[in-house]
Amino acid sequence: MDDEYLKVLKDLGSAAIHPNDGDIERQKTLDRGLLVEIRVVFEELLDVVYEHPARDAVRRARLRSASDASGA
Repeated sequence: MDDEYLKVLKDLGSAAIHPNDGDIERQKTLDRGLLVEIRVVFEELLDVVYEHPARDAVRRARLRSASDASGA
């Protein structure tokens, strides 16, 4: 995953929680559509970090088992 996603998520998070001396204009960009996009990025990030390595480990184990069973 492109690390630019992490930078943008950090920037969006900062804009969401900092009140900017009472100016909430920056928070207006956090509409429902953007929140859906953020959720999708987090789902992809979690897949890359946790799910993909787990799937890869299972696949390697199956291939290793088949290789061992075939005497290769």
